[in-house]
Amino acid sequence: MTFNRNHLLFSGVAISIGFTGLFVCLGIPPLNFPIFLLVFFLTTYIPGSLFCHYLRLNCPPIETLTLELAGGYCLTTLVYFISRLIQFEPLYFLVICGCVVIYVYLAYVKKITLPQLTLKKDRFTILFVGTFILIMIFSGWLNFFNWLPTSDGSLQMAGLMTRDDISHNGLVRELSHTFPPNNPFAGNYKMLYHYFSDLYASFFVRHFAMSTGDLTQRFMLIVNMTLFFLSVYVLSKKLYNDRQLALFTA
Repeated sequence: MTFNRNHLLFSGVAISIGFTGLFVCLGIPPLNFPIFLLVFFLTTYIPGSLFCHYLRLNCPPIETLTLELAGGYCLTTLVYFISRLIQFEPLYFLVICGCVVIYVYLAYVKKITLPQLTLKKDRFTILFVGTFILIMIFSGWLNFFNWLPTSDGSLQMAGLMTRDDISHNGLVRELSHTFPPNNPFAGNYKMLYHYFSDLYASFFVRHFAMSTGDLTQRFMLIVNMTLFFLSVYVLSKKLYNDRQLALFTA
């Protein structure tokens, strides 16, 4: 069974509808998650796809897809970092728009065939997809219900990583208006910490007025867990040369 770009687009729409329905039940605006997915696709997958195309990588489809998503995520976040550092944010938008124009030209004008994702109808595919779904359910159970307003006006916080969640929420909010960021809990002290993921999340707070809680506890969680699962699987498969062992590792 072969999945082309249209199948991936349909899958993305289906996933968006499913998660949007859940998030609406939690009181989250219905358009926020679809907008997030669309912007994520434009700012990560398209640049990553171009990057892999011009590198002429000869990798299996699942590895290519992982490189497109993870590579695009890292590269464009680096561009956003530079644009904020030099205080010229239009640079980021120019780079993304340029990538979209080139992608459309290659895919639909020159009709260059981009990599397809091929899955076989076998036991391993069912196990692979099932494992990913279980990871998302478990991660969602731990985080999706955090940072929601309660009837008394406070915020609902629970789970194993509550202190870490509070730190990242504060850092995303700080990055949305100050760069380089100060420590959210110690004013006028610069934040010496890894914050690229939080920097990307702050883009949505800064330009789409999305909630930091929705981004860190729900939207970015889905993206980061997907990339983490795929990246660990691909790396483990390279190391062990055994897809079952790689899936167990992931």
